[in-house]
Amino acid sequence: MPTTSIRRRISSHNAHVVATAILALLGAGLAWTLFYAVAVGLSLGLLTILYGQEVIAGEMLQSIPIWLHASAGILAGGLIVWGSIDECLLRYSAPAERAIIGWHVLGDFLLLAPRLTFSVFHHLSALVCMRREDLDLAGDLLVHVYKAKKSPRSTLAFLSHDQSGLERSLRALQLLGWLDKVRIEDDWALIIPSAEEQTVRHAIELESDALS
Repeated sequence: MPTTSIRRRISSHNAHVVATAILALLGAGLAWTLFYAVAVGLSLGLLTILYGQEVIAGEMLQSIPIWLHASAGILAGGLIVWGSIDECLLRYSAPAERAIIGWHVLGDFLLLAPRLTFSVFHHLSALVCMRREDLDLAGDLLVHVYKAKKSPRSTLAFLSHDQSGLERSLRALQLLGWLDKVRIEDDWALIIPSAEEQTVRHAIELESDALS
């Protein structure tokens, strides 16, 4: 059971997940700041049209309506709702074929901040946390698939009576990039990606040498 190598891969994977989540968080902060600046700028532009250059000169800055910040917050809430609906409808859909330039660009710009905000949670959901039992099961599962080359999902039940634990181990190994799924007739088969075969073989051999 190459559990030592799996632990190392988990540590590396989680470090990358946290780093990308932090970058997404910074990007979301910048996007919301940009949105706020644009909202305030448009409001000041509207006030300038209504009241003249005194607004820009600073003589009326103290009299900017108190609803300015509240309205920006309401608009931000509306964007989050819009982004949530967009997320539910399109998250697992293939990208639509559309022109590079078009009105959809405006929607993409407005949804930039919500999408970056949601991406923080998407990144964090990829964190891998495994119990000792799941880690041992993941090691057995990796060895089994490596030896079988292609293992139908329905044949893995013999590895554990805890099907929820088996699902957790499968998901973890897929997130780590050591397992992949391919469609075969009416079932899914698990394989080791060709790019990871050498790494997995080395991990199994290393663990076998340590136990011998």
